[in-house]
Amino acid sequence: MLNNRYVLLGLLLLLSVINQIDRQMLVSFSADITADLQLSNAQFGLLNGAFFAIFYSLGGVVMGALADRYSRPRLIAAGLFIWSAMTAITGLGRTFLQMSAARMLVSVGEASLTPAATTLLGDRFPAEHRGAAIGLFFMGIPLGLGGSFLVASQLGPLLGWRGSFWLLGGIGLLFTALVLMVKEPRLELSAAGETGGSGAEEGVASIREIPSLMLHALKTNAALRYTIAGFVSINLFYAGYFFTQLWLIRERGFDGVDIGQTYGLILISAGIAGALAGGALSDWYDQRFKGGRAAFIVIVAILLAPLMLSFRTLDPVSPLFYVGMGSGFLLINLVYGPFFTLLQEVSPPDLRGTVVGFTMLSINVFALGVGGFLVGFVSDSLGAAGSEAPLTPVLFAADLASLLCIPCCLMVMRRTVPGD
Repeated sequence: MLNNRYVLLGLLLLLSVINQIDRQMLVSFSADITADLQLSNAQFGLLNGAFFAIFYSLGGVVMGALADRYSRPRLIAAGLFIWSAMTAITGLGRTFLQMSAARMLVSVGEASLTPAATTLLGDRFPAEHRGAAIGLFFMGIPLGLGGSFLVASQLGPLLGWRGSFWLLGGIGLLFTALVLMVKEPRLELSAAGETGGSGAEEGVASIREIPSLMLHALKTNAALRYTIAGFVSINLFYAGYFFTQLWLIRERGFDGVDIGQTYGLILISAGIAGALAGGALSDWYDQRFKGGRAAFIVIVAILLAPLMLSFRTLDPVSPLFYVGMGSGFLLINLVYGPFFTLLQEVSPPDLRGTVVGFTMLSINVFALGVGGFLVGFVSDSLGAAGSEAPLTPVLFAADLASLLCIPCCLMVMRRTVPGD
């Protein structure tokens, strides 16, 4: 039953939600954790950005290469066990260094999910429905992001931030055995499954050859380069997201619990709408109009950019403030499925998982790692210089930088659509 394509999609979606909640709980409890551990904005940016991103990125490349060659369900199960155990251990952290070590290990486990899950869905679903399936999988991002705020607002008063981490880590561990029941699709296509799901496939490049093959693909495939660059750009939005809870409390005067619930519900609503519509609409657009999924991304980014940017400048009494609050998450979830589908379309078939892993590395190093640290560092500097609202201009700049995805996708169109 778990090998039915729709049941598999449901299971992977659930794991994506758990993955995102575990990852984002640090943001959801940002006010409590920064006060408890006496962290600066820069230190908090490192926990969410560079320290998490570096290991997530390196792990993503390794996990992507393994996903091209070994049993993807077993890879996901191993990662799930690691990140859930480390989530529970995060609740024991007493110092910045202890929290950093736990976050690094959480990132290693979580890096297994995206390369393995997206290529699994790519194998299980036909091309005309692939964007919709992958888009639904990434509905786990808004559900997890918004859900983490709801979990924090409900469990925080009962268990505290530490007890909430312990509970969520334990829940994740319970799903490990279920994932092991999923069969590897590649075995169903092989004669009698000679590898048994535990060894590398025959006829594919070895792990040692991966770096040179990936470098060759980047050198010779301009569409691949610009797709990765565009995907990195749109994720600069998350560099600002890390600090939005702090910004709403410190610079917009909201109560932490109240705005946490409101923010969480808006993220879930906008994110689900984007994830449900983005993949399916991009499949529809790709089959009917010139430019395909790259053109679809350009169109939705241009349409939603004014609302997203207005969020940082409007007075909270304006209804448009809350529309702007959700528009950024609507945009990024509209384009996540199309971007991952586009990656598979422009990648060499035997490097799809590796390309996903490399893209994760690029996103986490540049968009989340460097971007998250710079947001914290620059806002600390502005605050030290006397600014009463140091986060506001920096978060606006991060949102604006995410729109660099537009010229990148236009370049993809030039290289994939004759005559453009």
